[in-house]
Amino acid sequence: MTVFIVLDRSAIAPAAAAASGASDPDKDSIMNTQHVSFAMGPDGRMEMKVARYLDTFPFKYYVVLRDIHGLPAVLAETLRQYYSLVG
Repeated sequence: MTVFIVLDRSAIAPAAAAASGASDPDKDSIMNTQHVSFAMGPDGRMEMKVARYLDTFPFKYYVVLRDIHGLPAVLAETLRQYYSLVG
Protein backbone atom coordinates (compact mmCIF):
# COMPACT_ATOMS: atom_id res chain seq x y z
CA MET A 1 0.00 0.00 0.00
CA THR A 2 1.23 3.47 -0.86
CA VAL A 3 0.10 6.58 0.99
CA PHE A 4 0.67 9.91 -0.72
CA ILE A 5 1.44 12.75 1.70
CA VAL A 6 0.39 16.18 0.42
CA LEU A 7 2.03 19.15 2.11
CA ASP A 8 -0.66 21.80 1.85
CA ARG A 9 0.27 25.29 0.69
CA SER A 10 -1.49 26.81 3.69
CA ALA A 11 1.10 25.07 5.88
CA ILE A 12 3.70 27.74 5.08
CA ALA A 13 4.82 29.68 8.10
CA PRO A 14 3.09 33.08 8.37
CA ALA A 15 6.39 34.97 7.92
CA ALA A 16 7.21 33.03 4.76
CA ALA A 17 3.67 33.51 3.46
CA ALA A 18 3.91 37.26 4.02
CA ALA A 19 7.26 37.36 2.23
CA SER A 20 5.84 35.49 -0.77
CA GLY A 21 2.89 37.88 -0.99
CA ALA A 22 0.20 35.36 0.01
CA SER A 23 -2.49 37.35 1.81
CA ASP A 24 -4.86 34.47 2.57
CA PRO A 25 -3.19 31.10 3.22
CA ASP A 26 -6.45 29.17 2.72
CA LYS A 27 -6.80 30.69 -0.76
CA ASP A 28 -3.88 28.60 -2.02
CA SER A 29 -4.87 25.47 -0.12
CA ILE A 30 -5.16 22.22 -2.05
CA MET A 31 -8.49 21.73 -0.29
CA ASN A 32 -9.87 24.72 -2.25
CA THR A 33 -8.24 23.91 -5.60
CA GLN A 34 -10.62 23.09 -8.42
CA HIS A 35 -10.17 21.04 -11.58
CA VAL A 36 -11.84 22.11 -14.82
CA SER A 37 -12.67 19.67 -17.60
CA PHE A 38 -14.63 19.84 -20.82
CA ALA A 39 -16.95 17.08 -21.98
CA MET A 40 -19.36 16.63 -24.85
CA GLY A 41 -22.89 17.24 -23.64
CA PRO A 42 -26.01 15.33 -24.73
CA ASP A 43 -26.82 18.06 -27.25
CA GLY A 44 -23.37 17.78 -28.89
CA ARG A 45 -22.00 20.97 -27.36
CA MET A 46 -18.95 21.17 -25.13
CA GLU A 47 -19.78 21.62 -21.46
CA MET A 48 -17.44 22.83 -18.77
CA LYS A 49 -17.40 20.83 -15.54
CA VAL A 50 -15.75 22.10 -12.37
CA ALA A 51 -14.83 19.66 -9.61
CA ARG A 52 -12.67 19.77 -6.52
CA TYR A 53 -9.14 18.59 -7.33
CA LEU A 54 -9.06 16.10 -4.46
CA ASP A 55 -12.24 14.45 -5.78
CA THR A 56 -10.25 13.44 -8.88
CA PHE A 57 -6.92 12.88 -7.09
CA PRO A 58 -5.11 9.96 -8.77
CA PHE A 59 -4.07 8.23 -5.54
CA LYS A 60 -6.51 6.13 -3.55
CA TYR A 61 -4.83 6.77 -0.20
CA TYR A 62 -3.58 10.23 0.66
CA VAL A 63 -3.09 12.48 3.67
CA VAL A 64 -3.26 16.28 3.51
CA LEU A 65 -0.72 17.65 5.96
CA ARG A 66 -1.08 21.29 6.96
CA ASP A 67 1.56 21.38 9.69
CA ILE A 68 4.93 19.78 8.95
CA HIS A 69 5.53 19.38 12.67
CA GLY A 70 2.66 16.90 12.77
CA LEU A 71 4.35 14.54 10.30
CA PRO A 72 5.52 11.96 12.91
CA ALA A 73 2.04 11.74 14.42
CA VAL A 74 0.41 11.45 10.99
CA LEU A 75 2.80 8.68 9.93
CA ALA A 76 2.22 6.81 13.19
CA GLU A 77 -1.56 7.07 12.82
CA THR A 78 -1.38 5.98 9.18
CA LEU A 79 0.65 2.90 10.12
CA ARG A 80 -1.72 2.13 13.01
CA GLN A 81 -4.74 2.27 10.70
CA TYR A 82 -2.98 0.12 8.09
CA TYR A 83 -2.11 -2.60 10.59
CA SER A 84 -5.63 -2.57 12.01
CA LEU A 85 -6.99 -3.20 8.50
CA VAL A 86 -4.48 -5.91 7.64
CA GLY A 87 -4.29 -7.74 10.95
